[in-house]
Amino acid sequence: LFWKRQISPAPGVASFTDVPTNHMFFQAIEALAASGVTQGCGFNIYCPDSPVTRGQMAAFLSRALGLHYDGT
Repeated sequence: LFWKRQISPAPGVASFTDVPTNHMFFQAIEALAASGVTQGCGFNIYCPDSPVTRGQMAAFLSRALGLHYDGT
């Protein structure tokens, strides 16, 4: 089984003031924001160099993978 995913093209204008269009991870960060996986860490900022907690990673992965827990 071979599975390949492709990141959508990045917009011409940055959504976050701390991730300019020439940032190494600009395209990936914009894709996460556009898909609803993250909204950044504050008003128009992403904090690309901040550490991520295990709780935050769980939230990212569950949103990205479309995981749902019905509580039963």
